[in-house]
Amino acid sequence: MHVTKVVILAAVIAGMLAAVAADDSTAKVKGIFIDGGAPGSQGNSANGKLGVKFNVKLDRDGNEKLVRSDYDFQDGDRMRFQFLVNRESYVYVLHRTLNGDPSRLKGIDIETGGPGPDSTPYRLLFPNRETGRNNKLAPNRVYTVPGQDADFVMDRNPGVEKLYLVVSPKPLELTKYFNVQDGKIQRSGGRDDSRDDVIGQLSKELKGLTGNTDSAMAKGIEIDSYAVARNNGKPVVVEVNLQHYPRRSR
Repeated sequence: MHVTKVVILAAVIAGMLAAVAADDSTAKVKGIFIDGGAPGSQGNSANGKLGVKFNVKLDRDGNEKLVRSDYDFQDGDRMRFQFLVNRESYVYVLHRTLNGDPSRLKGIDIETGGPGPDSTPYRLLFPNRETGRNNKLAPNRVYTVPGQDADFVMDRNPGVEKLYLVVSPKPLELTKYFNVQDGKIQRSGGRDDSRDDVIGQLSKELKGLTGNTDSAMAKGIEIDSYAVARNNGKPVVVEVNLQHYPRRSR
């Protein structure tokens, strides 16, 4: 998946981890998200939990619609991320691709050192030069990544597009692993590390953050997805697997 500058109205990607009203665990995550509001909102910001809500909107051949995270994406599909935090937060969006048959890859989790030779390096989708560098986001306001003149496009390499949405009450040093001009991975801290070393360090750091997150995936007809912090004051990390298939003939 890559970012392409476009003039036409693209898709607003937003729908990954959602809630099913009939599911108690899902309803709980949604409830905690709402209760964790910022000053002036319905929730109690002093006692509430940090949370994020986001969705995916697909643009296929000029037709836009909201889709669930388990939707079958195809070559050429355009999309954007849209998310909302309930407290002032710092947000980072990372991406990597696992090449191959999506039906066999979609269950792979973050692993120290990466999932293997058929994967691409991480890339920082936000913040960077193309999508914007100010990642300190105000609460209760919808943000879209990338901006109005660009969108994310599925390339011609089927597999699983793994997205990591990191939301933190404080700035993190995740950007040290990347060139913020183009979002590509680089050696961190001026050390003489190989690319594999950097990927391993980043994978380990991401895996260490995932245990603080309760999330609810979109199911049925639900679209909106939610994730909240178990331990307030620590980051939330949402991992989403988008299945990318070859273009189907009509």
